[in-house]
Amino acid sequence: MLPINPILAASAANMAVGMLWYSDYAFGPLWRKLKKEGNSEYKDLYQRLALQAVASVMVSTALYIAIMTFQKTQMNYAHEAFTNVYSWFLGDKANTTELVASMKTVGFLWLGFVVPGALACHAWSTPMIWEKFGIKVGCKLAQYLAVAAVLASLA
Repeated sequence: MLPINPILAASAANMAVGMLWYSDYAFGPLWRKLKKEGNSEYKDLYQRLALQAVASVMVSTALYIAIMTFQKTQMNYAHEAFTNVYSWFLGDKANTTELVASMKTVGFLWLGFVVPGALACHAWSTPMIWEKFGIKVGCKLAQYLAVAAVLASLA
C-alpha cells in the first residue's frame, strides 16, 4: 500500500509550483502574450482545477513509485545501457543524500520522457513558439523537482 500523506503533499507542491509558474509573478504575462487566445482557461475554472488535482495526484504517485524503485534497485548496467547523460542521473546514488538521489531520478524522468514528448507535440504545433516550449518543460521540471523534494523529505 502506498503512503498517502507524502503523495498528497507532493501533489500540493506540484499544483503550487504550476500556479506560481503561470502567475503574474513569473511567466503568466509572457504566456498570455504568446498564447494569443485570451483567458479561456478561466472558463470552467473549478472543473479545470479538479482535473489538475487528479493529474497532480497521478504524477506524484508515479514519481513516488519511480523514485522508490530506482533508489532500491541496483543499476550496475546503467553505464553500459544508457548514454553518459543518463548514466549521470542513474549512477552512484548510494553516495548521495535522498534528496539528491530523488532529484537525479526526476531529472532522468524529465529528460527521458517529458522533454521528448513535449518536443514531439511542439514539432506539430502551429506556430512553433520556442518560448512556449521552454515555459512548459521548465514548469514540468520545477514541478517534478518540488514533488521529489517533498517525497524525499516525507517518505
